[in-house]
Amino acid sequence: MSKYKYNKDYFSKIDTEAKAYWLGFLYADGSINRFYKNDKLRSMTLELGLAVQDREHLEKFKKYTESNIPIFERTNRLNGKEYQSVRIQWNNTKVCYDLIDLGCTPHKTYDIRMQSYDIVPKEFMRDFLRGFFDGDGCISISEMNGKSHIVVTITGLENMLVAIYEYLISENVIWKVPKIDRDKRSKACSIFFYGSDSNKELLDYLYKDSTIYLDRKYQKYIDFYKDFDYQNEKRGVYYHKNNKAYVATICINGEHIRIGQYNNIDDAIEARKNAEIEKMKLEQPA
Repeated sequence: MSKYKYNKDYFSKIDTEAKAYWLGFLYADGSINRFYKNDKLRSMTLELGLAVQDREHLEKFKKYTESNIPIFERTNRLNGKEYQSVRIQWNNTKVCYDLIDLGCTPHKTYDIRMQSYDIVPKEFMRDFLRGFFDGDGCISISEMNGKSHIVVTITGLENMLVAIYEYLISENVIWKVPKIDRDKRSKACSIFFYGSDSNKELLDYLYKDSTIYLDRKYQKYIDFYKDFDYQNEKRGVYYHKNNKAYVATICINGEHIRIGQYNNIDDAIEARKNAEIEKMKLEQPA
């Protein structure tokens, strides 16, 4: 009898926020390894590895999965430099088969896809996306013209990323197609979400009222928006002092176009959002 324990049925069905989150996180950072003998599959293991600074997140994984498996450290070498990582490994074929049925396959680097509601119910889809973002997403903050700017990036296979932003558009979380950067040397792509105002809506959707997240990334989001004046920071909406009205604008082909002016800031924001939706439709290929 093994001295290590964990919930072997944890991934049998995605029916909680935590299970959806960890499935998304494993999509990004987990790996299933298969071991053969004489061309016959003998066993499979699930491995989850993170940077040493995120060790506490592996402790969370152990807690949710009722595991007492130890975390071990590893030294990785890349381009002549050494990096410390922390890892946990489950030697259980049944768990691996459950994850494969959920789309987390041994070849997920090449065939990972957004899941349907029969795998991840819609009520837990944002938790699944938050897990994937915590694993393969990035929040970058910079200064420009005296103002702080935040950029949200997600990296992965193109079909997965397209499905993610299409889902976010359908749920009115974002309202324009993000920029896609394709790496010519691999199949990896990245999508970039710009705009401190619109990224607040995106990050609020992912993190607000959630109970499980990567602390480091969550804190970056909280710190940036702690004193953020959401309405007055709308980059496409400004207050015209002489006319005593709010003006909505949109950028088309590098030129700022005036949409109109409004007595109420919420009306100006809505007009800008609708204009962005129409712009997105025009930019889509026929």
